[in-house]
Amino acid sequence: METSIPWEHGSEFGWILPLDYPYPKRALPANAVLFGNGRQALAAALLAGKKQRGWHRCYVPSYICQSVVDAVLATGLECIPYPDLPIGQPELNYRNLQPSDCVLIVNHFGWRSPQFSQLVRTTPAGLIEDHTHDPWSAWASNSSADFCIVSLRKTLPLPDGGAIWSPRGHPIEPPSIEEPDHQRAALQKLAGMLLKAEYLRGGSVEKSLFRSLQTSGENLFKTLPLSKPLEITSHLLDRLPWDQWRSKRRVNVEYLAGLLRTIKQVEVLNPPRMAESCSFGVVIRCPTNSVRDQLRQYLIERQIYPAVLWPKNCHMMNDCQAVEFSERILFFHADFRYEVTDLERVVQAVRDFFRSS
Repeated sequence: METSIPWEHGSEFGWILPLDYPYPKRALPANAVLFGNGRQALAAALLAGKKQRGWHRCYVPSYICQSVVDAVLATGLECIPYPDLPIGQPELNYRNLQPSDCVLIVNHFGWRSPQFSQLVRTTPAGLIEDHTHDPWSAWASNSSADFCIVSLRKTLPLPDGGAIWSPRGHPIEPPSIEEPDHQRAALQKLAGMLLKAEYLRGGSVEKSLFRSLQTSGENLFKTLPLSKPLEITSHLLDRLPWDQWRSKRRVNVEYLAGLLRTIKQVEVLNPPRMAESCSFGVVIRCPTNSVRDQLRQYLIERQIYPAVLWPKNCHMMNDCQAVEFSERILFFHADFRYEVTDLERVVQAVRDFFRSS
């Protein structure tokens, strides 16, 4: 009796075998320092700026995930939202910025340009850039920020890991150990990845098992104390063909976005492709929050897991545009895991939803 191979789209990475040898192209700048996760990398940047430059306040985009806000607050800095969405221009009175301020600029979905960063650099304030959604953009490679940070496991199949580097040469104190609490969380994520890979191969693994490990591991991640990532993460990072995967993501994004643009009930928000950038995925905007939630549930029932990046939170509540954006969008992965047939299956499901509603 044949067993059907499970299929799904979206959600977290499963385990993917690394190369047997170090990849010839470095995934990160030579001066990058690894931490347990992205929020720890951010905290390390803030603590360094606090110690070296006297930073007291951090201006953070209104459209951001709550864990970033929590990371800022964990360092003792004041966290001040400024209006900034993935589309449109940020609104920050940069003329009032002081030497004790720093500004966090996020390359949302890999769609942004360095123009706003260049503006902040003309002020006395410090500058941190979050390049998580496209760590290998020309902007990231040529940055002049005080610090650049990335959460590595958003674009690479890793159980944990964040990185920080300073284009301006500021010293960064590396973490000394794998903190036990972080190790426990990351090992749960790693176990979830391994079990998910076995599930997708048709093995006798219940989806609920690897999902519970991935979810519990994620919930256990902390900002402080700062930790090294798992030793296996550093090993994997040197053996992943990141640039080939990025190229495939770029092609997949363009293909998926083009197909979704044929569905008149949704708006694809991805900008026209820029030569040196690579979108994190495809974002659609639905007519209402109710339609968005119904579509998402319909897709989940068909093993398609679009994300809400990010759910509304207290930090964005004073920006009505950020709240509305959060309530109406869905994010679709289009990374190296997927072939054309997978993307076409996603689009057909979205099309079927609107035909049936």
